[in-house]
Formats: sequence, C-alpha cells, structure tokens
Amino acid sequence: MTLCKPQLHAIKLTLFPLFLVILLLAGTGAMAQFGQPNTLQADVIYIPKSYHIRPEDTTRTTATTAQQRLALGYNFMLSARIDSASGKVRTWMGTVNANYTRLNNKNYPAQLLPDRLLYSELGLIHYHSLKRKWGMLNLFSVGVNSDLVKVNTNDLFINGGFIFMKHFNPNLTLGFGAFAYNVLSTPMVMPGLLFQWQTTGKFRVLVNVPTEVSVAYSVVPAFELKAAFRPKNINYDAENRQDPARSSLRYWELPIGLEGRFKGKRLEFMLSGGIMPVRSYTYGARGLRNMFRSYSPHQFSSNFYMSAGLSYRLKK
Repeated sequence: MTLCKPQLHAIKLTLFPLFLVILLLAGTGAMAQFGQPNTLQADVIYIPKSYHIRPEDTTRTTATTAQQRLALGYNFMLSARIDSASGKVRTWMGTVNANYTRLNNKNYPAQLLPDRLLYSELGLIHYHSLKRKWGMLNLFSVGVNSDLVKVNTNDLFINGGFIFMKHFNPNLTLGFGAFAYNVLSTPMVMPGLLFQWQTTGKFRVLVNVPTEVSVAYSVVPAFELKAAFRPKNINYDAENRQDPARSSLRYWELPIGLEGRFKGKRLEFMLSGGIMPVRSYTYGARGLRNMFRSYSPHQFSSNFYMSAGLSYRLKK
C-alpha cells in the first residue's frame, strides 16, 4: 500500500550510514556505507604527494606517497512493506560497494606500503519498526579487503549485527546494539552505538556518528554548498615486507572540505576540495592476543585533496 510521510521517514532512516561498532581500542573493521535506494554512485579522490613521517621517531623523510581512489556503489531496495493494521514498517535493502586505491610511493629505501588496495562489500540490511517510535536495524556484510598480492581467506572480512533505534523525532535518532566482525581473524562481538541528528531548512546541520559532521546551505534548489568532515577507517589484509611480519593494515583519513553539489531530477554532480590533516597506514598483528596492542603508524604530512562524484537515481 502507499506509505505516508512518517512511514517513508522511518524507511529513510535505514538508508543512511547509521552504524559503527564503537570500540575502546584502535582499529575497527571497515564500515558499510549506505545511501539512497536505487542509486548508482561514483566518486574519485586525489591526494598529491605527501612526505612520509617515520613511525620510529616521527621524523619527516624525503619519501613521498600520492594517492588516488575510485569508489563505486549501488544501493537497491528489495522490499518495503507496511502492515495496514499496526502501521509497522519492514524493509529489506541490498548494497554493493567497492573502491580501488593506487599509492604512488617514491624514494623509500624499501617497500613499506602497498602499491594498490582493494576494498569491497556486499551488504544486506533489514529494518522493522517496533512500538513507541522504536525500530531495529539488522545488518550483514561480506567483502574482500586486500593489497592483491596474496589473496586468500584472510582477505575476507565479515561483519554482522543489530541496532535498537529510538526515533525521538524526525530529526533525532539514538541507538545501541552489538556487532560481530573478524578483523583480528577470530570472530569478536563488540558494542555498537548510533547517533543521528539533523536540521531542516536552507541551512542544514547533520551530525551522523561516525561518518559525517556537516553544515549545508541551499543556495538555490538545484545547488547546495556544504562544509563537511568525513572520517574514513578501513582495515585490509596486506603483505608486510618488513620485519616483524604483520598482516593487518589499518588506514585512517580525516578530510575537512568544502563541496558544491549540483542537483538534477535524478542526476547529481559534486565537486569538493579541502585539507587532509591526518592520513596514516598502520601495520598490526591479527589474533586475540594482539587486540590491545598499539603500533606506530606510517603517517604523512598534511596536504590538500580534490574530489569529484556523480550519483544517478534509477526509476523505481
């Protein structure tokens, strides 16, 4: 049956990047990203060469690394139903995401970082509403995160879990739950936390922990200007060529930028640029005994970045 606006809003809440396992240790699994349904997305980011900061003594060296990343995604609604008697909403959505990163490493005395990295994810999300503005989000995803040198079962990353969500009003949602993941090779269960707050109007503020904090201004209906902070944290299985051998590679980036978004009926185009104050790669050892161990990261000097993207919403 046709869904009314509050019911559509309840469905929409399942389609944003709603979750991350919040850990009291460094290094979570790669987080699934979910956007609007039936939408194809593509974006590229370029970070010019930045100086390598040696992990042993945080000394800046003459070695440099430039980075390019291409990301593709497709989110699609499998079903959306509402019980006419109780008003409860049930949705199923699928998502396919992948990004490919090229690292141009120069002047290193030995190969410290991979030349390329692949992140991929196939996800399934189920949402159903409960009583008194409560809902439950269930998620499962599987993918290959690898440096593409020796691809085996260690490159397979599996995540799954649930979040109980309270919709206090159309602009505020809080949630808690638990997630299982195999970043350390052995399956682990950790608590999860959700927080989403947004405003409406020409000026819009969005706080979506942990994927985005932004302020947007709608200049005209077809153009939006936004200042955004979008941290990214991805784990890979990689071949460390240095001693001691370690197979876990965690990537962090903390970009802060300004973007312009041109909006059509179905097509959107985005251009953005800003600063990248933090970008690091950290090798670590997998296994439960290494869970609370800390490792020194390969950091890079601050630099700017440029990005462009397209999204196209398919007909339902």
